[in-house]
Order: sequence, then C-alpha cells, then structure tokens
Amino acid sequence: MVPVLAQDDLEEDLASVNAQLDQVASSIEAAEGERSTLATAVVATRDRVDLLLGSVAQVTAELGTARQAVRDQAIRIAVVQETLVRLRHDLATTRAELKDTEADAEAWARQLYMTGGSDQALVVLATNDLNELGIGMAYLSVVSRETDRTLLDLEALRRQEQRQIGAAANQQQILEQEQALLVEEEARVSGLLAEQIANQRAAEVELANERSLLTTVEEEIAHFEGELAALEVEQDRVRDAIRAEAAKAATAGTEQPEVASSGWVRPVPGAVTSGFGPRLHPILGYYRMHTGWDMSAGTGTPIASATAGTVILAGWFGGYGNTVVVDHGGGLTTLYAHQSSLAVSYGAAVGAGDVVGYAGSTGLSTGPHLHFEVRVNGNPVDPAGYL
Repeated sequence: MVPVLAQDDLEEDLASVNAQLDQVASSIEAAEGERSTLATAVVATRDRVDLLLGSVAQVTAELGTARQAVRDQAIRIAVVQETLVRLRHDLATTRAELKDTEADAEAWARQLYMTGGSDQALVVLATNDLNELGIGMAYLSVVSRETDRTLLDLEALRRQEQRQIGAAANQQQILEQEQALLVEEEARVSGLLAEQIANQRAAEVELANERSLLTTVEEEIAHFEGELAALEVEQDRVRDAIRAEAAKAATAGTEQPEVASSGWVRPVPGAVTSGFGPRLHPILGYYRMHTGWDMSAGTGTPIASATAGTVILAGWFGGYGNTVVVDHGGGLTTLYAHQSSLAVSYGAAVGAGDVVGYAGSTGLSTGPHLHFEVRVNGNPVDPAGYL
C-alpha cells in the first residue's frame, strides 16, 4: 500500500514509476522486435532443413542406383571373364588335339612309307598347308580313319574359338571402361551425399540455436510484461494517493479554521447542532448532561486542535469511539470524539490548527459529526468560553 506522503514526494514517486514504465515498455518493444526477427529466421531455417532432407533422400536414392549399377556391371564382367576362361580352356584343348592329330598323321605317313604305301598319300600327309588337305581327303581318310576329328575340323574350331576370345576380350574391355565410369559416378554421388548430410546437420544445429534464442527472448518478454503490470498497479496506487492528497488540500484550502478572539481555533467549520448542558439523549432516550458541543461535519472532514498542546490519548474511548485528547497545560484539556480515523498518536506535540483526525460516526453516535469538549481539571466546561 502506498504510504501517505507529501504531495511533492508522491509526484516524485509517480515520475519514477513512469520512467520505469517507459524503460520496461522500450525493453518489451526491443525484445518483440528481436522475437519477430528470430521467428522469421526459424521459419527460413526450418524450410532449408526440409529442403536439405528432401535433397538427402534424393541423393541417397541416386547413390543406391549408382551402387546397384556398379554391382550389376561387376556381375556382367564376371560372366564375360568366365566365358573367356572357358573359351581359352577350349582353345587350349583344341590346339592340343590338333597337335596330337598332326603328330599321328605324320606317324601314320611314315609307317605307310616304310611298308610301301602310296607315294601320293605320303605327299598329302606331309604337306604343311592345311588348305591343300581337301584335295587328298579321300586318301587321307584311309590313313586317319581312327582319328576323332579331321585336321580341317580342328583348324576351323581353333579359328572360331580365337574369334570368340577376341569378341569376349573386347566386350570385357568395354564393360571395364563402363564400370570405371560407374565407379566414378558412385564416388561423385557419395561425395555429394556427404556434403548434403553435413549441410543438413549444420542447418539443424542452427535451427536448434535459433529456437533456443527465441525461447529466451519470449521468457524475457514475459518477465518484462510482469514488471510492466506491477508498475502499472503501482502507478495507479500513486495516482490515487495524489488525488487523495489533492482532495485533502482542497478541503483545507476552502474551509480554513476560524480563530476566536481568545486565539483558539474552531475545530471544524460546521455549526453547533447540540450545545453544552442538560438534554434528552438522542439514543438513550432520557435527559442527561451534554458535556460538550456537537458540531456539524461530514465524514473525512479534517479536525483541528483548538490550541497547542500534547496528545495524551489517541484511540478508542468507549462511547466516544475514536478519540483524541490534547493536554494544554494548567489542567486544561480538549477532546475530539467519534473520529473516522486518527492523524496523531500518543505523545505527539500539536499546534493550534494542526489536524488531529477526521470526522466520522464511531462509538455512540447517530451520524457523522464532531463531539468537542473542554475540561478544566477533568471537569467539563462550556466551550463557548473559549470559542
């Protein structure tokens, strides 16, 4: 609760609160600008991460295709290599058979010569030109009837196998060249994938950092907004206190206390509604001594000390309600009853016209007013002698 201070102090407090409000509002504005920037950055980075994820998936698929192509090409090369091995083996077998057949033919020719065989057959079997063998096939068949193949068939088979080996070797060379290109493409795609993954991870780290900063800024904004709300409450309280002080000052300014010829100050400006002496009590309903004045005063009207003195009572006093009693010395005291609130405490020194409290209707009272008494050595006397 804002304490009751002098007007100048309250104005200073209000200026301080306003300055703090401006500062916090500026901090909120700056933080909101930073939040907007970070939110935009988060969206952009998240979109970039999504694009990189798509790119990584695409490149991963391309790499899988490239690797499968390399594997398929390796299988094709392996098949061609197996064919080459088989063809070379067959060619070696054919060459061995051809050599054995040629050796057998020469042996048979020598045997035929030694046994007196035909000179013509010897000439045919002794020739080194296989193309000429066809001329003497009829005769040669007599000599080589036990041979599985003719020399002509073996030569044709050898040439065919050589052609097949050449074709297979050429195919292997082409496949190996293609495989080299595929391996190169696989390496390129693999490098691209590594680069894309690195970019994706970097973007994810950046996104996490931006989100962390955004969270921090949002927490700062929430903190500032809490400070702002508290300062606005404080601002309202100070303003209420200023208005209250202003109202009191206005009341004091328009209702200056009257000063009697004795030098005493009239406690409130209102008229005396019930004087000193016996009267019919308005609440108790019987006649009794009225030991003071009842003076007209609305709730909250400032009550002035009639003259200088020391407060010897400030608090609840039975049927008087909230009461202040001031000792003026020489056995003279004044009493101010039924107050709504007190402005002084026990032992306080007051001067003539100082506010000791505010009018009300506490205690045994029918409505807001001031009950004022003057006593000499404890005995009530008519205030008219002093006012």
